Amino acid sequence: MIARLLRLAVVAVGLPLAGCFQPLYGPGLGSTSAAIGTFAIEAIGEHLGHQLKSELESQLNNGKPPEKALYRLAVEPRGSSAGIVADSAASRPQVMSYIVNARYTLNDVTTGKVMTTGNAQVQVSYDRDLQRFATVRALRDAEIRASRQLAEQIKARIMPVIAGLKD
Repeated sequence: MIARLLRLAVVAVGLPLAGCFQPLYGPGLGSTSAAIGTFAIEAIGEHLGHQLKSELESQLNNGKPPEKALYRLAVEPRGSSAGIVADSAASRPQVMSYIVNARYTLNDVTTGKVMTTGNAQVQVSYDRDLQRFATVRALRDAEIRASRQLAEQIKARIMPVIAGLKD
């Protein structure tokens, strides 16, 4: 009895909201599908920047440079590490947190107008080892994971702007 009432309540609440959500590449947002492959992504320095540019190229341009760029995306990532779990016996950090803040700007190439700007932030963890090379490699892996997450965030924030859903 209670389960039946609960199901009815979920349907009653969910049914009016069913039309409020629209998939990013749904039929109503054709302009976002057409925009894939039209992003000129500016070069970003250092390993983190290289990884982030590569991920953005993959997600926004299907992995290849645009034939005709309609949008220019500039991203400035800043990463920093901090210890979050310490080994009390060795008096050193054991688990590190890698935090990346990225400021991005999307411009229309033809007009030069700034379409949107924003910040994206991610935090990933990695283990710190006694062997230096293992720690360096763990940090590189954290940069790769962070760049993938940042690219997803940036894509999710700029696509609605291109579709005209948000100014």
